[in-house]
Amino acid sequence: DILQNKEISNIASWLPNGRAFAIHNRTRFASEVLPVYFREAKYSSYARRMKRWGFTLKNPSKESCDDASRSKSVYHHPLFLRDTKALCLQMRPKPQKKYLRKKNHVTKGIPA
Repeated sequence: DILQNKEISNIASWLPNGRAFAIHNRTRFASEVLPVYFREAKYSSYARRMKRWGFTLKNPSKESCDDASRSKSVYHHPLFLRDTKALCLQMRPKPQKKYLRKKNHVTKGIPA
């Protein structure tokens, strides 16, 4: 489990309640974690993929943070919980917009 890996716990880890995880430093996550565990090379691509899979992104309030913690991102998904890997099997990505456009274009040309 990536989020329980003590070697990267200062970069990304579960929140204490186990219902969300935090990326503590986006720059280090992109340079040290993404190349090892994911195909994405950029944090923006990773964030887009997380959104497609239904994760919500919660950032700390700017008023309550110092400069270092502003780079922190917290992701939540109701089926992505610590120690409940079986729930992940129920997760589904949202259809890609490119695919939907292509599909609609093809079906419009077919007579009903």
